[in-house]
Amino acid sequence: MPRVSIIISVYNGVDYLPRCTQSVLDQTMPDWECLLVDDGSPDGVTPDLCDEIASGDPRFAAYHKENGGADSGWRYGIERAKGDWIVFLDQDDLLAPYALETALRVGEEHPDSMVLWHWSNRQEDLILPEGETPVRRRTIDESARMFTESLMYYAWGRLFSRKILCKYGVRPPEGIVYGGDLIFCMEYIRACLAEGYKDYAVIQCPLYFYELGNSQSVTTRLRPTYCDDELVTTAYLLQGFAPPLTVPDEDFGRVLHNCMRTMAEGYAYVLYHEQGLNSAQRHAKIRRYLAHPAMLALLQAFGERKLYSPYYFWLRRGWYRPACFIARLKAESSRWYHRVYWAGWWLHTALHGKKEEIYL
Repeated sequence: MPRVSIIISVYNGVDYLPRCTQSVLDQTMPDWECLLVDDGSPDGVTPDLCDEIASGDPRFAAYHKENGGADSGWRYGIERAKGDWIVFLDQDDLLAPYALETALRVGEEHPDSMVLWHWSNRQEDLILPEGETPVRRRTIDESARMFTESLMYYAWGRLFSRKILCKYGVRPPEGIVYGGDLIFCMEYIRACLAEGYKDYAVIQCPLYFYELGNSQSVTTRLRPTYCDDELVTTAYLLQGFAPPLTVPDEDFGRVLHNCMRTMAEGYAYVLYHEQGLNSAQRHAKIRRYLAHPAMLALLQAFGERKLYSPYYFWLRRGWYRPACFIARLKAESSRWYHRVYWAGWWLHTALHGKKEEIYL
């Protein structure tokens, strides 16, 4: 039985998959299997490419299924994996050559810790430091802070125990393009805590290369489901940091800031960029989002803590146009965004008598 199962959900992957699977072949720890789950690729090339890669090394296995999204490919792979540990890899990304060996060694050195690692969008950063692998232990009450540091959001940034995934039935949620990774990871953390895990062991050097140049990737271009999915994620986050996954209220405020900014940027996308909608449809769509229970709960939690965001004042009154305009300024890296932000920040300070943490 292999020690690690690497699961790659593949969709029209001809441009990046050969490079991706080569990074698997380059692993210094050879005891792995790699499941290529072709998610109904319509290009007529990717299915054959998966079969070709699998024929070249018995540790690869190619599977073909109807299209259901990357999350369905991961679920499919989990059911067929044989390794003690599972690692997820996106088809356009890379594992550092020492990734599996390093992660497993850290897991053995810290058996009561969940193993996570950093990532980079520059391949030249994937250099293993000389000497002992740098590891930072993080407590459970740092979970919200780790979320804002992008350490909680991505399934490809950690080791998953196949035993725990199967015992607790933890799987990526269905039908969520944006935010499904986060929900999956947090549910896995809850299962690990139930199994007696104590904290996190975060490897401080990047083990994963995240490709930013793929114009077709989910995170590169927003899609019509963006706000719908982020509202599901927001609803989850508002309830997710609860026992045993408790965090300080100050850190939870950071989560609220992240949700507020994400929703405002999503509204701006609908108003200014989403294709296939006329003006009336754009405005109606945003008004529907503003009336969503998750958005109302977010605004309430934000207001109760007297937090400052350049979007909150407008959105809590339903005035989404100014909030969208501010989000547009931020996206354009305009000096006017900083002027608006600081003007509101000083006014908030004067009204509430305390300096709110800065989230530019």
